[in-house]
Amino acid sequence: CTSLSSIVIEADESEIKISGSAFSKCPGVPQFAVVQTMFPADFVGFAEYDGGLFFAGNGYVVSDANGLVQDPNNPSVWYFCANGQAQLQYSGLAEYGGQWFYLENGVCDTTRTDVVSYDGGVFIVSAGRLLQEYSGLIQNPTDGLWYFVAQGQVQIQYTGLQLYDGYWFYVIAGRLAVDYTGPVDYDGATFSVVAGMVA
Repeated sequence: CTSLSSIVIEADESEIKISGSAFSKCPGVPQFAVVQTMFPADFVGFAEYDGGLFFAGNGYVVSDANGLVQDPNNPSVWYFCANGQAQLQYSGLAEYGGQWFYLENGVCDTTRTDVVSYDGGVFIVSAGRLLQEYSGLIQNPTDGLWYFVAQGQVQIQYTGLQLYDGYWFYVIAGRLAVDYTGPVDYDGATFSVVAGMVA
């Protein structure tokens, strides 16, 4: 009786596949193959593996899962992924479906309402979403300060007067100048400003 056994290990950055086979010329001994996957074959969702959190399906990492990915086992949770791995070290903004969302440690943070910095800009986020639809003066409930924004981005390059709710306010570097009292030259005229508001 002659037999041959082999084990094959295939790996790339998204999956590891281990297969083994035994071939026999012995009468009555069947040939077999064993395949072991990283995750249970019927599992779909996020699972930990080797210190990381991965989006898995059919036993393997779904390597084309990039950007914001909803956890099918916990639909209120969205992870920021790259090649199927949750990027738990990332905090900042990420785009999904034409909208921008704030992430804290790789998870969409729907409780975040604040001014956030991203890629050299400053943005207004409410309930974890960038307020792209808003332009004008807006108060940040976290620190009580007022900011001048255009499509959700604080206009840090802007200094001048802005109309809000029927009143004019003085803005310096995108923020309402509540600590400023004095004259302001704007559009060829001089205005008297008290605590950031035109008197």
